[in-house]
Amino acid sequence: TFLSSTHIWCQIPTDLPAGAIVVSVSNNYDGQSIRDTDFTREEILLELLPSFSVDTVDMILGPVEGGSEVLVTGDGFSDVNFLSCKFGTTVVAATYISSRD
Repeated sequence: TFLSSTHIWCQIPTDLPAGAIVVSVSNNYDGQSIRDTDFTREEILLELLPSFSVDTVDMILGPVEGGSEVLVTGDGFSDVNFLSCKFGTTVVAATYISSRD
């Protein structure tokens, strides 16, 4: 979807496997034939991660000044550089323990 001369929205297909994928853009794709010359040549990588879920958070109450550690238990977590937790509107770095915790 065109937003401006510097921004567009693209929806990721639902049938892609997890892993790195190259993203290219075209201004003239006709919906029929795919020609490499129609798409950008820059190799911008997008990392697709497997689905994950959160089951529990081990701390329900915590001090207002913060600083406490919270164990989040779920399934399918990935050991990635940008792993994080969000508390309200504040995002903090998270530490990978396992795909289950």
